[in-house]
Amino acid sequence: MRFDRPMRVSARDVERVWGGQWLRPSHSPVGEVWLVAGDA
Repeated sequence: MRFDRPMRVSARDVERVWGGQWLRPSHSPVGEVWLVAGDA
């Protein structure tokens, strides 16, 4: 799995894709969480 641009996900999604991926969470001013994921 590889992402070329940030994606908006829920906490549940974060847990699901955590294995095998590095995630860099970033909180936007409106409280959304964006993750930039790539090959770890």
